[in-house]
Amino acid sequence: MARRTGFCGPEVIIASNTSSISMTGASGADEAAGPVCGGCTSMNPVPVMALVEVIRALQTSDATFETTMRLAEKLEKKPVAVNDAPGSFRTAC
Repeated sequence: MARRTGFCGPEVIIASNTSSISMTGASGADEAAGPVCGGCTSMNPVPVMALVEVIRALQTSDATFETTMRLAEKLEKKPVAVNDAPGSFRTAC
């Protein structure tokens, strides 16, 4: 994710649909390079399951996090705020 310069503008929010790696480590850059949400992980099967984990990386700004939460709601999903850690909220319960 750190090599996004030249591929997209600074207003683009970068997120990953995985819960198996650290989003803070994967992003590698600070917020100055552009918004980093961390993860936005949908549960399978995606068309049936409403839960979406919104994983906040250490460098995620409040504005970026809230935008990602609102996006999940607009997609008619149920966003759950999750700290950045390997594994998923669903498997931790």
